[in-house]
Amino acid sequence: MLEDAKIELSILDDNDISFSKSDLELIYDYNALSNKPKINDIELVGNKKSNDLHLQDEMSVISDTDIDKIIYGM
Repeated sequence: MLEDAKIELSILDDNDISFSKSDLELIYDYNALSNKPKINDIELVGNKKSNDLHLQDEMSVISDTDIDKIIYGM
């Protein structure tokens, strides 16, 4: 299981990092990961579209004047 995988890591005198693998091949399967990334608390598996992730579908057009009103209250 992925939970049982072990990686031995050591930092050498010249700041090189070395490690030995034990069951490292398990992490090559994204679906086997136990802590997949999320957007808006939705796990990123499969092909997600922006609306699946509750993202803005289309950008709104905003003018310089609108930005000034928002920032400076003009």
